[in-house]
Amino acid sequence: MTFTAAWRKIERLPAGIEARWWLLRVARRQVANVWRSERRRRALYSRLASVPPPPAEDLGNESVAVTLARLTPTDREVLLLFAWEGCTAPEIAVVLGISSAAAEKRLQRAKQRFAEMFTQVSGSPALEEIDEMRGTTRPVPNDSMEGGVGDVR
Repeated sequence: MTFTAAWRKIERLPAGIEARWWLLRVARRQVANVWRSERRRRALYSRLASVPPPPAEDLGNESVAVTLARLTPTDREVLLLFAWEGCTAPEIAVVLGISSAAAEKRLQRAKQRFAEMFTQVSGSPALEEIDEMRGTTRPVPNDSMEGGVGDVR
């Protein structure tokens, strides 16, 4: 990062020994910025981790609460950040200190595990019950599509 900054300001870079001191000052600021953002990230993470999950009655369904309790802490955290806090995948990435792509994949897998476990807990197909709770319906798949390439979910 230091040499990238130097490259951008190559025309204004001091000559001789002054360039060395300039580079050291830039490096020092870069390190301070990294430490500052890491402190902020850890503080946010600890604040979010200390917030208890919502009570079962706030979730609207006992099966949902039981399913959340059975998930791993990682899956539960990602799902609660998404559903309860309303965070997007990039925002979840910032909170967890991971890449945006990793957060999207983690969220996708957590949703899938939740749906599978919800089906076991509630004894009914998860997607239909969740849709019923939301008051929405899923579109009927187009039977004219051969090979199953288009997934309507």
